[in-house]
Amino acid sequence: MTEKQMEQHRERLQEKYARLRELGMEQDDIDELDSIDDDWWSGKKEVELMDGLIRLSLSRDDDTEDPLSYDDAIFLVSYTRNYGSNHGYTDREDLFEEAKQKGWMLFPVYAYIHSGITFSVDSSLDADWYGGSNPYECKWDSGIYGYLVVDNAQLGWKTENISEHVENIIDEYDTWAQGECFVIGDSVCESKADGTIGEPDMDYCGGYIGVEWAKEELIDRVLWHLSEHPQKFVKTLSLFEEN
Repeated sequence: MTEKQMEQHRERLQEKYARLRELGMEQDDIDELDSIDDDWWSGKKEVELMDGLIRLSLSRDDDTEDPLSYDDAIFLVSYTRNYGSNHGYTDREDLFEEAKQKGWMLFPVYAYIHSGITFSVDSSLDADWYGGSNPYECKWDSGIYGYLVVDNAQLGWKTENISEHVENIIDEYDTWAQGECFVIGDSVCESKADGTIGEPDMDYCGGYIGVEWAKEELIDRVLWHLSEHPQKFVKTLSLFEEN
């Protein structure tokens, strides 16, 4: 998340936590939910509500698609060996020429490759297509990765918002490249006559890029369940990890 998005994320969380308190959730349980993004890579996280009748899970999703793979108005052309695609532009001069003809905007994307890969973008509207704004200190392991191509004739972004949109897109792409992708499981278990609880039949929804977004979705589902089942008032909340 960008700094602005993170600030908005925190504000939304505080609103959600206030609603949870209204529904009767104890502050200790809210604090446990708030900690769910700590060490997100350590394993599967599970939440149990109402003595196990409601079960939610948050786990890594290795099948999340490249967020830039399905939009012809925004795509990333890579000239880095073993990473990404050049989309048929074998020479960047060919890309530059077509961009000029079609009125596309190009933004240089930089990568730092060392035991992994991370990305940054020069989002200025007058960005030097040939580079010169590498933000990484180690020049041996970094440089221009490629170009984010933006067809604003299709998108219709306001000029004053273009740089922010570009930064958000590459931030999401970087998060995806780090493997910070999640799937959420949701199940209402059957309460049997003998007092036991049946096994959960999880309904899974994946494709959440960024632990912050996944955390918000998980908490929204907690809020929904508590609102839908007020008669079953929360008795316990359990949060545990399964490696």
